[in-house]
Amino acid sequence: MQSSTVTLKGQVTIPADLRRRLGLSPGDRVDFVLENGALRLVKREVRVEAGFGLIQADRAVSDEDMERAIRARAAGQGAPDQDAR
Repeated sequence: MQSSTVTLKGQVTIPADLRRRLGLSPGDRVDFVLENGALRLVKREVRVEAGFGLIQADRAVSDEDMERAIRARAAGQGAPDQDAR
């Protein structure tokens, strides 16, 4: 069994080998579950929704432009020329 000391701020250090085995990296979120007097740490699942808004586009694209590009790509024509609008 491995142990750690609780700091004045209530923080503990998770031993490096346990972090590796759990796949924990700096910035990862964890949940704490209290079960029968024991505390269990669970890595929080990463959801796609968490990434929404992280990437900013250079310009706005209308729904019609997206549909046109999708149809052109599906037809094997590549993306339509932006100046051809």
